[in-house]
Amino acid sequence: MNIIICVDNRLGTGFNGRRQSRDRILYEKILKKVNGKLVVSPYSAPLFDPSKIRVEDDPVHGTGAGEWCFLENVSLHEIEDRIEKLLICRWNRDYPADIYLDVTLDKWKRESTAEFSGNSHKEITMEIWENEKMYQ
Repeated sequence: MNIIICVDNRLGTGFNGRRQSRDRILYEKILKKVNGKLVVSPYSAPLFDPSKIRVEDDPVHGTGAGEWCFLENVSLHEIEDRIEKLLICRWNRDYPADIYLDVTLDKWKRESTAEFSGNSHKEITMEIWENEKMYQ
């Protein structure tokens, strides 16, 4: 399973049960990047073109090997061993947060980095990380 998650400068992913921010261009780029159906929760579904997503009540367990899953406000620590790739979208801003990315990237290898302008964010960074444990 491949995971997509958005973070702020301090690796915050959510605040008070909500997403920190959103950007239409980012979500369009995510759909192009995954080149197929994206698995999302009902909470995240309104962010994406409905014809390009599969909504799962429990997206973590509804995502198979090689599939991409967009997650918000969840812990990745317990499923880290199942994650093949991690696409981190960085807002490059400081937002209030009470939920944080809880995966330490020292076990991961950065595959690529790209920067672009969004519609509500001047600069967004997309990084793809490979779980080195998956390929040993």
